[in-house]
Amino acid sequence: TIAMCFDEIPLYVRELIKAESSSNRTRTDNKLYLPELAKEKAEHTGRNVNEQLRVLKDMGSKCKVMMIAQGNRAEDFAQFIETQYAQIDPDLRPGIKGIALADTCIGNGVMESIEMLHGLKLMNIPKEYKNHVHLLGVGSLTRMMPVIELIRSGFLDSDLHVSLDSTSHTSAY
Repeated sequence: TIAMCFDEIPLYVRELIKAESSSNRTRTDNKLYLPELAKEKAEHTGRNVNEQLRVLKDMGSKCKVMMIAQGNRAEDFAQFIETQYAQIDPDLRPGIKGIALADTCIGNGVMESIEMLHGLKLMNIPKEYKNHVHLLGVGSLTRMMPVIELIRSGFLDSDLHVSLDSTSHTSAY
């Protein structure tokens, strides 16, 4: 019932040699955020979401789409989503489920989780789309503590629905 969008990422990733690591995806020392590409990538992502929503609607599917936010600062996440959202036809917007915050460009520490969640608060889109947030690749208790504490503090709404996934957990078994 929920699908991730096909996002475009404003990121340069240096390919690693085999001796460096087996996981290019989870490392942070081989990535460079390219802010000059953020608007273009967000627009392209928005067009992808629009096409995905159109196909789902034409199929009669009840599946809803999570828009993925990319960025390196709270403001980046907000601008990425706002730019993406502007590309989506108004008649298709009810097919949006929520926002998936990706740590791809920002890193995977506790402070980075806080910055991503701050970006959610800055997004100037209807609240109904910010009521469900998915944390991509966030599955450790350490990374979830900011979510819990920001809800407990009142910074994040207590009725916020939070979901997560973790490659570490699914790969570990």
